[in-house]
Amino acid sequence: MKLELNTEICPIVNPDTYWTHWQEYISNEMWSDFIKLIEECGEKYICKALEMIDFNAKVSEIKFRSPKYYNNGGDWLNFVIEVEDDVIETMIDAIKEDDKFDDYLRFNYKSSPGFICLMPNTKADWLKAFMSDKRDKKEYAVSQFIIYQIRKEHDLKAIHDNFFWEVFNYAAENGYIEEEAV
Repeated sequence: MKLELNTEICPIVNPDTYWTHWQEYISNEMWSDFIKLIEECGEKYICKALEMIDFNAKVSEIKFRSPKYYNNGGDWLNFVIEVEDDVIETMIDAIKEDDKFDDYLRFNYKSSPGFICLMPNTKADWLKAFMSDKRDKKEYAVSQFIIYQIRKEHDLKAIHDNFFWEVFNYAAENGYIEEEAV
């Protein structure tokens, strides 16, 4: 199964350049190379995170994206994962047996005043979404599973921080960042 995910609905890494003020420190001549660096590090960390939760998937087609205006959010990475049927069966079995998944969905994906969440927020809805013929529903469900598993077993903030510092250190060591910023 081939699914198109992104770091907005599956926030394994945070590639945001706006809130980190990267554009203030990276020269214009180096910007496109810097974006390639973010894509390469993003792929590495996405693969590493999937490996940490034993989610066997092939990751490809990493593309950095930015919104036209930053008032509704930041940058993200689009990526494709290819997952074998046995991995999908294992995922569904794990969810069916997990008593805490329902609470996780309710707490993290509920609508509230001024915000309507379109992602499943109960285990029953999650299973329906995953079994749906609509690819976007499947993509949301797989994203929720991945993030749930990472949060359950690992420190997602540490993954975000390690990604940021690897990008920063590589950029600093290889002349991407102007001297006065370092």
